[in-house]
Amino acid sequence: MKINFPKIVRKVDLGDYAEEMQGQIINVWVNPPTSDLVTLGDNYKKWIDDDDKEAEKDYLEKMSELLSQGEKASHFSVDELKTVRDATAETDPAFWLWLQNSILTEVNNHRYGLKKVSAQPPPP
Repeated sequence: MKINFPKIVRKVDLGDYAEEMQGQIINVWVNPPTSDLVTLGDNYKKWIDDDDKEAEKDYLEKMSELLSQGEKASHFSVDELKTVRDATAETDPAFWLWLQNSILTEVNNHRYGLKKVSAQPPPP
C-alpha cells in the first residue's frame, strides 16, 4: 500500500501573542523536508552572525514558503515578511521573535508528536 504524505498545515492564532490580535490566523507548513529546516537554520545563523544579506533573503524565502501552504489569504511573501519585521521593530520588537519561534515550535511539535497543551488546569 502506498501512503501519500500531504503538506500538513497548522493554524497559529496571533492572539497567542497579544489578546488584541485574537482571530488573526497564520498557517504554518509543519512537515517540510529536514533539508529545508537545516537550510533555514544555516541561513539564519549567517544572517545574524555575519549580517549576510543573501542569507537573509534565503531565510525569508524559506519562511515565506512555510507560511504560504495554507489558505491563500494567509500567505506571506518575502516582502510582506520584511514589512512585518520592519513595521514592528520600533513599536513591538518582541513580535518578530515570537512569530519566528511560533513557526518553528509548530514544526517541532509536529515532528516530535507533541500536541498543544491547554492552559487550563486539570479538573480537581
